[in-house]
Amino acid sequence: MTVLQHVLEHTEEEEMEKIRENMSQVFTTIGVVAALILTMEKTNEVIQDDDASHWIDCSEVPCNTIHVTLSWFSLIGCAHAVMYTTCAIVWLSVTPQEATRDFLYWTPSIMQRPSQSMMLGVVCWSFDALWLTIIKHGSSLMIWLAVPAFGLLFHVAWTFVRMRFFCWNWPKEPCGYYQTAWKMQGVKQPAGAEAAYQPINTGDALGGSGGPATR
Repeated sequence: MTVLQHVLEHTEEEEMEKIRENMSQVFTTIGVVAALILTMEKTNEVIQDDDASHWIDCSEVPCNTIHVTLSWFSLIGCAHAVMYTTCAIVWLSVTPQEATRDFLYWTPSIMQRPSQSMMLGVVCWSFDALWLTIIKHGSSLMIWLAVPAFGLLFHVAWTFVRMRFFCWNWPKEPCGYYQTAWKMQGVKQPAGAEAAYQPINTGDALGGSGGPATR
C-alpha cells in the first residue's frame, strides 16, 4: 500500500473534488520543476583539455564520461517527470469525479514515480554541476563549498522522510493531537500526574520508542 492509498482510506467522498484539485497542483509543480532543470542541463557541453589542464588531467580521468553520464540521467529523469505528470493531468481531468478514488487506487504510484524521477534529475544535475565546477576551478575550493550543499540536500531528504512518516501514520492519533502536543511542550505538569501529551519534535517522531507516533 502506498502513502496515497493510505490517505485515501481516511478521505470522505465529499473531499474527493478537493483531492482532484490538489493532485493537479502537485503534478503541475513537479512538471514545472523538472522542466526548469531540463532547461539547465548540459548534455551537449564538452569538456576541453584546456579546461582541466590546471586541476585534473582529463587524459587520465574520464572527465567527459562522468559528465555525460550525470547529465544524461538528469535529462531522462526530468523528461520522464514532465511526460508522466502531463499524462496524469490529462487523464485525471477526463476521469469522472465519482471515479477519482478508483482511478487513484488503479494508479497507486501516480504521485510517487514522477517525484522520484524529478529528484533523480535534480540530484544528477547538481552532481554534474559540481563536477564541472571542480574541473574548472579546482577541488580545494569546491570541497568546502560542497559541504553546505550536501547539508541542504540531507535536510531536504530528512524533511521528506518526516512528512512521509506523518502522512503514513495519520490518523494514528485523534485530529488536533499534534497541534495540542506542540503547544503543551514546556508546560509544567502537576507533580505525580501523567502528562496528557508527549513532545513530538524529537527523534521518536521518526519511529523510535516512547513518542506519540509509536503508541
